[in-house]
Amino acid sequence: MSCSTFARSGVANLVGLSALRSLATLAILGLFVPQLPAQVTPLPRVQEGVVPRSQPQGAPAQPQAEAPPRPIPFFQLTQQESVLLDQILELWEGESGKVKSFKCPFERWVYDPVWGPGPDIAMTKSMGQLKYAKPDKGMFKITDVLHYTPADDPAKPPTWNPKAGEYGEHWVCDGEAVYQFNTGQKKLIVNELPQEMRGQAIAEGPLPFLFGAEKEKLKTRYSMKVTQTQPDIWIETLPRYREDAANYRRVTVILNREKFLPSAMRVELPNGKTREVFIFHLDQSKVNDPLDRFIGAFQQPRTPFGWTKEVVPAPTPQQQPPQAASRPVGPRR
Repeated sequence: MSCSTFARSGVANLVGLSALRSLATLAILGLFVPQLPAQVTPLPRVQEGVVPRSQPQGAPAQPQAEAPPRPIPFFQLTQQESVLLDQILELWEGESGKVKSFKCPFERWVYDPVWGPGPDIAMTKSMGQLKYAKPDKGMFKITDVLHYTPADDPAKPPTWNPKAGEYGEHWVCDGEAVYQFNTGQKKLIVNELPQEMRGQAIAEGPLPFLFGAEKEKLKTRYSMKVTQTQPDIWIETLPRYREDAANYRRVTVILNREKFLPSAMRVELPNGKTREVFIFHLDQSKVNDPLDRFIGAFQQPRTPFGWTKEVVPAPTPQQQPPQAASRPVGPRR
């Protein structure tokens, strides 16, 4: 299946609030600052189709007005499926560990059946550049944002066109802070990183699927299943913890069989109404290119003329959650 077909496919939708879209994008790519807190909450393991209900102690059972929590259908793997998953994750970890620097153009297609033209028609198509330098430097920049535009003649196909004065997201991480260019407000926002997050902020971000993939960490954090191995490898992932589930409901990763790097990702956000598809053009990417040092790409950016600068200090130890002895997790297969 091609990446464009993957982008159009309607397998489970995803969504997020528009105010959190920028943060969610960086979380998806593992480039944004937040990590899981030290104390995490495992999601309950339930059988698919069984919805847990809670009642106050001693209170009689009553009909609930609100919809009950959705079941979390963790994958139950056979021994053969488990062996296959382990083999692929080991290969992925090996190849991912070799990446010291990476530059790649990408596309992001956003689908929203509520506000967009339909469940399988992209509301926007964006193009941009992604850069990474091990261990903690990254850049994400949307250069073009195209919006769905229906044709005047119903017999003709729609087009996607830019809007005047619109700019996409632009983020830079220099290892000490994440810099967000807020073009609408003409503001450079500096999110300082806590000391303990420096050096590993990208590889251990909320979705470490692009860089620094490690087999055991992935299996601890996600329920995973290989659903396709030809022509590329498809891996379905479900979050095991509420902290991750607050950012996304499901992620489908397509691994290129030759490079063992993600060629596409489909992210389903929590409310199930929109999905975002990232297409990485690996044929135009540069990995560990000795001639491309990304000079200046990760340096602390200057505040553009006429803009203001807002610094968000790193949280103090008193503001951070207490350390947990271990991260509880249910049985894995």
